[in-house]
Parts: sequence; structure tokens; C-alpha cells
Amino acid sequence: MSIISPTPYGGGEYGMIESEHRFGGQMNAVDAAIDNGVLFKVHSMPIEIKGQIPEVKSGKYKGEPERKVLYRQDNDWEDPMILNVVPPQHPESNHQQWIETVEAAFPNSCTAMRPLDNGKRFMATFELGDVYNVASPDYPDWLQSNLLIGGSLDGTWPTFMSSYVGRLFCSNQCTAENTKIKLRRTTNHDQILLDRSLVLAKAGQHAEMFNRMAGAMRRILFTYAQYQSFLRTFLPEPTAPEGEEVSTRTMNAWEEKMKAVKYYWQVEDDGPAAGTAWAAWNAIQSAETHDFTRSSSTDLQIRKQVDQIRDNDTPLTHRMRELVGV
Repeated sequence: MSIISPTPYGGGEYGMIESEHRFGGQMNAVDAAIDNGVLFKVHSMPIEIKGQIPEVKSGKYKGEPERKVLYRQDNDWEDPMILNVVPPQHPESNHQQWIETVEAAFPNSCTAMRPLDNGKRFMATFELGDVYNVASPDYPDWLQSNLLIGGSLDGTWPTFMSSYVGRLFCSNQCTAENTKIKLRRTTNHDQILLDRSLVLAKAGQHAEMFNRMAGAMRRILFTYAQYQSFLRTFLPEPTAPEGEEVSTRTMNAWEEKMKAVKYYWQVEDDGPAAGTAWAAWNAIQSAETHDFTRSSSTDLQIRKQVDQIRDNDTPLTHRMRELVGV
């Protein structure tokens, strides 16, 4: 299911992990991986140098090729796609074990699944079921607890799981701290139940902290004049040394960012938290998440957004939180 997200650039679809690639519901993660081309067979072959295959000279892997290339060869592809070059002890598995592990702990709760870079990486999101209203019953502002998982076959991403909070009003992927969660790769039922409990506990702590922050920010009045002052301080117009001019590329990039932060202020001004620090915080984070990561490559944009959540890398958003003292 595709959802068109409004942008200050006239609308259109792009690779937000919270919109274009969501299913519009929840489903089995393994089925989602198959449907979206995330699971495929990984092939391998030794690397040759001048017609020779260098071999390991001693130890456990003596006699095996020093390096092998991992690749995928789909039936409808003319050429193989290289995934990685690895030593003999490196597994030749795909993403299936990790996806099955998370599915076992949180069955039928996958909301998005996407391969990146021809399957070298993948990302997926899961809803944990807990929805919180941080506003009034008559004019609600809903927050949804989520998990983000991913991994790579080329070593660029570790196998990871992070917690984040989705704000349903603006499809914002909210983070407020670096929340990494471990989940064991095991088929043991008792261990799965233990891991599920630990993950839910940590995600719940994150959500509780986030709800307290949202509640505190909603009680702080924040005007557009204050917002403009914040932008002048932390997103100032680029300058150049005396006698030089700011490049057109730099100026255009700044102007696009300014369009985004002003647009999302307008969105929040029509929303359930208008005129508060919570609205200002969400306006800045929406711009950083949705627009500062914009790229002509959908895969690159999603990678940037995933890395933002994994690393809690939204510096302007952190500045806004520091400004209001929450």
C-alpha cells in the first residue's frame, strides 16, 4: 500500500520507512520478506588470481580458498550480483534466520519490509501494539511503539534492533535516545519468551520516557517568533569569507531545508499540539527525518533514515529539546 505524504515540494511518493513501503496493516515477517524480495539464495565461489585459487595454509580451514565471493543469481538476471568477499569461515546464509527470530518473538506484527542495494541490506518495522494518547480524548495525539530491525550481507550494517515511537498525526519516526535491543538467534521456546519479555520491557521503558517528554513539552508554550529565533541560531543562512560568495549548491540546500522546517511548523499549527514546544520539536524532527535525508535514490534515503533511528542522529531535534529544557 502506498501513502502519498505531503511535502513542501508539491507532494509525491518517496522512500520514508513510515509511508511508501508500509503494508497498510500487519503481517507475518517471513511472508513479507518473500513478497518483497528480501529472501533469496546466496551462492558462493572461490576467488581466483591469475587462474589460481589461493588456499589457507594451516589451521581449521587449511586447504580451503582464502577468500570466496558471495553473490545472488536470480533466474531473470543475466549477471550475478556480488554481495561480499569473505574468508572461508564466513556463513553463506541470507537474512532469513534473523527475520524468523523476530517473527517468532513478535508474530504477525510486521508493518514494513524492504531490501536495499539489491538485497545487500534490508530493513523492517514491527508494531508492538501499545498506542498512547498524549493529548485529550476529544483531540487525541497518538503515539505508537515500534521496532526497527535490519542487517546486511556486505558488512555495512550489523544485525540490529532498535526501538522508536511513531507519531500517527504526522507519520513521524520519533527518537529521543539511542535504544538498542538485543534478541538471541535461537529456536528455543523458553528463550524466545524471555527475549520477547526483555524487548517489550525495554521498548516500554523507551515509550514511557517518550510519553513523559511529550507531556512536558505540551505544557510549554512556544510561538512562531521563538521558532524563527531557533532557526536563526541553529540553521543560519550560509556565509562565505570576505571577498567570496556562497556557492549556489550550498545556498539551494539551505533554502530547501528552510522550506521544510517552515512547512512542518504549519502542519503542526493545524494539529493537536499547536503553539507548544511539542509541536516545535515534531516540526524540526519531521524535517530532519523526512526532508533532510531526501535523495534521488530511494534506497539511499531509506538507509539515511534507518541510520538516523539506529544512531539517534537528529542534531537539530536534540537542540530543540535542550532549548525547552525537557
